[in-house]
Amino acid sequence: MSVIQSLWLMMALVWIGAEWRVASSTRYALAESSGDRHAGDALLWLVIGLSLPIALWLKQQQQWPIAWPTGLRQPLAIGVFLLGLVIRYSAVSALGRFFTTRVGIQPAHVLIKTGPYRYIRHPSYTGLLVSFAGAGFAMGDLLAFAVLLIPLFGVLLKRIDVEERWLQNHFGQDYRNYCQNTRKLFPYLY
Repeated sequence: MSVIQSLWLMMALVWIGAEWRVASSTRYALAESSGDRHAGDALLWLVIGLSLPIALWLKQQQQWPIAWPTGLRQPLAIGVFLLGLVIRYSAVSALGRFFTTRVGIQPAHVLIKTGPYRYIRHPSYTGLLVSFAGAGFAMGDLLAFAVLLIPLFGVLLKRIDVEERWLQNHFGQDYRNYCQNTRKLFPYLY
């Protein structure tokens, strides 16, 4: 195993541990919860669990190689991956006790508009997408990149739709005003 492969393995294990910790420490009692299958953790982890090994296999096939030298691509990919983690966990931190991996409303829930939420409504998902973009770019194959990112993006869009309905129902006009001043995932874009 090369140094770069060892580094990616170590970062992946740290990420999995952090996600497990966040998921296990944010299982709060919800006053109201969505039973929507698109909003559950299981679908998200299923998509990640299927996409990742397929992308790793496609990486080995190099059907559509990314024409960047490894010496340039890997440091950039690592930086993008780590930036995604910073975005994701700053979102978790900004929500504090209101962060949960399940879609729902907690008792005494308030709308957070600080930290990364000043700019986008779903920064934890932005961070996840940015991290996976970094990992896909590191693989060096456009097909592997697409297989890693497109299904994840699709499941997150469905989950965002569910979350936004819940937040609009709970916070009403305050949330609608917030939506007019922010984007869903990427500032100034979407």
